[in-house]
Amino acid sequence: MRAMTTTDHLIESLVDHLAPVQPLAPPAVRATRLIVLATVLITLLAAARGLRADLDQRLVEPDFVVALLGSWLTGVTGTLAALSIGLPDRSRRWFLLPLPAFLVWVWGVGAGCLGHWVAIPTGAPIVADSVRCLETLVMASVPLALVLWRMLRRSRPLRAANTAWLGALAVAGFADTAHLLIHVVDPTALVLVMNLGVTGLILVGCGIVGSWRGGRLLGSPGR
Repeated sequence: MRAMTTTDHLIESLVDHLAPVQPLAPPAVRATRLIVLATVLITLLAAARGLRADLDQRLVEPDFVVALLGSWLTGVTGTLAALSIGLPDRSRRWFLLPLPAFLVWVWGVGAGCLGHWVAIPTGAPIVADSVRCLETLVMASVPLALVLWRMLRRSRPLRAANTAWLGALAVAGFADTAHLLIHVVDPTALVLVMNLGVTGLILVGCGIVGSWRGGRLLGSPGR
């Protein structure tokens, strides 16, 4: 009887000192917040750095519209998948959610290159333009990556590696959306380098770091 009383007293003392825990919002709600933030950031970057001069003409070209929508939808679906796949009641099939949008994005960029292949003129300011493009990609990706990391860390995902890859894909998609709206790059192999090469580095870099150190970076109890 005394042992039971001691146990009851211990339980009551623990309950009395418990701090209230605010439950996480559903993944769709949290994803919507980041999607809105990403869209606002893209808008601010476009306003600060200026829209590309030929945007009106490019918006009537199907390959450009496909690439633009594909990159943004990759960010949207990647965000939702990253915030969902780490939950214990969610299937691993969430990893496949961004795949259709990603394929549309890659197809749109590739179609633009193959359909309008031109040579890079001698003396073209490739280095200066490339540096400015890289600046835009970094300014778009770093803030979003930090915010998404905070959101994922708070949820402590069970599948840290999958979550990291999906988060990196989402950030890369949003970053390239900003790039497509702001920078004029001739439809050559340089487009593939700037659209898929640099964003690919963002994806692979974040994904590898997240997979390697995913448990600690995301506060995850498992992979």
